[in-house]
Amino acid sequence: MGDITEALKSVEEVYGGTKQFIDEIISRYCSPIDEVIASLENSFELSNEDIRKAIVDLSLKSYRLSDIKERSALKAECAETLRKMSYATAFNLSTGAVAVRENEATNAISEQLLAEKVYDSLSSTFKTKLDEVHRVVDALKSVLVSRISEEKLAVTQTI
Repeated sequence: MGDITEALKSVEEVYGGTKQFIDEIISRYCSPIDEVIASLENSFELSNEDIRKAIVDLSLKSYRLSDIKERSALKAECAETLRKMSYATAFNLSTGAVAVRENEATNAISEQLLAEKVYDSLSSTFKTKLDEVHRVVDALKSVLVSRISEEKLAVTQTI
C-alpha cells in the first residue's frame, strides 16, 4: 500500500495547486453571479419586482460570462495545441524504440498536460456555471408566470 499512498499524496499535491489556481479564476469572474444567487437563497419572500430584477441582473451577468466562457474554451484549445506540438518535438528528439520515445515524450510534456487539464477544467466550469445561471433564470421566470396566473385567477374569481 506504500505505492498507492505515495501516488495519492502526489495527486493531492498537484490537485491542491491547480485547484487554487482554478478557484481564483472562477471566483474572479463568477463572484458577481454567486452574490446574486446568494441573495436569492437568503430571501424567503421575494416580491415579483425582486424576481424581475434578479432575472435581468442574472441575464446581464450571464451575457458577460458567456464571453469569458468562450475565451476559456479557446485557451483550452491553445493548451492542447501546444501540448501536441511539444509532444511531437520531444518524440522526434528521442531515440530508441517507439514505446521508449512515446514514454520520454510524455514525460517531457507533463507540465503541458497539466496546463491543458487546468484550462479544460476552467472551460468546463464556466460552461456549467453559465448553464446553471440559465436554469435559475428559467426557474425565476416560472415562479413569476405562476404568480401572475394566480393573481389573474384570484381577480377573475372575485368578479
